[in-house]
Amino acid sequence: MVMRFDSPAPASPLQPRPAVAEGKRYAIPPKQDFIDLPLGNTERVVISQAEKEIFEEIVSQLDVSAIAQYPKLSGLQKLLAERLGVMPERVLVTAGADEALERAIGSVLGSGRELIATSPTFEMIPIYARLTGGSVQQVPWLEGAFPADGVLDAVTDDTTVISVVTPSNPTGAVVPLADLQRIALAVPHILLLVDLAYVEFADVDITANLLDLANVVIVRSLSKAWGMPGVRVGYAVGDAEVISWMSRTSGPYSVSGPSLAIAEARVRRGDESVREYVRRVRAERKNLAALIAEFGGMPMPSQANFVLARFENAAGVSDDLAARGIGTRRFPDNPDLKDALRITCPGDEHAFGRLTNALRAALDPKA
Repeated sequence: MVMRFDSPAPASPLQPRPAVAEGKRYAIPPKQDFIDLPLGNTERVVISQAEKEIFEEIVSQLDVSAIAQYPKLSGLQKLLAERLGVMPERVLVTAGADEALERAIGSVLGSGRELIATSPTFEMIPIYARLTGGSVQQVPWLEGAFPADGVLDAVTDDTTVISVVTPSNPTGAVVPLADLQRIALAVPHILLLVDLAYVEFADVDITANLLDLANVVIVRSLSKAWGMPGVRVGYAVGDAEVISWMSRTSGPYSVSGPSLAIAEARVRRGDESVREYVRRVRAERKNLAALIAEFGGMPMPSQANFVLARFENAAGVSDDLAARGIGTRRFPDNPDLKDALRITCPGDEHAFGRLTNALRAALDPKA
């Protein structure tokens, strides 16, 4: 005789925890086949011949041990520490700058605690904060001077993180160093998380000026100016104790061996071609803002690799550019940015010429 034991019906259906159920997924805009110049992204969309040759050589020399063995962070960690002039224990290599943000937030935020950010800001920061069970308070900063007083006035007994992105995404605005130093010194018990993913494009790199502030964690990226978003490598720099907290928030192998090897080899090659790319982007950014203003658009001051601008008919301009194979970033879900487009500077003469010609045709009724 065969005995059958049926599993009892569950008392309740499987449910996610509240922070996940109520959370918002980061929506990656779908790639459209007819867009061959995707300037809605903030990555390098055109790879120069010099960069292509560097990456091809690095990949061709990749040691099989990077695949066959568990990843070793120490080589890249020490290299980055040397470049920054700090001890290696003050550096944490992560799977992109995103993971650095997530680890920093997750190391101090939780239920009953609060993160302060500006609005708008990089969309993942509030998402990471809410996933910890913490709350988010956002201080408006779309245009004008950075609201340092507003940020400090927003601090409560529950505040444990203040997050600042400079140059800001999506506006490109920068936060003065003096404001960051003032905030850090005013609230030494609160983590000041400074996202510098776009700092290479700014007039001034403020990284070194923040290293001596014990409650500051700096997040940097190899995805933007360095042109390696596909390897997913970023890093955090901060007080050794805080970096130690961050290292405990996830496993030890979040970055793959091949990614570490490629990133380390590329950084060791130096940043001459990176500086040349940045120089081109800065020139394009100035010219793009002038062109937009010439035809009635309202570009916002930017020190990132893109220009955010308001248009009377942003959707129409975006559609017109798309018909010419050029992608832009729209923000239909943000009421403050419904009339705005973010356009990335390609850092390439041919691609930028194509963009400016298409933009003139879209904006000039006489064209």
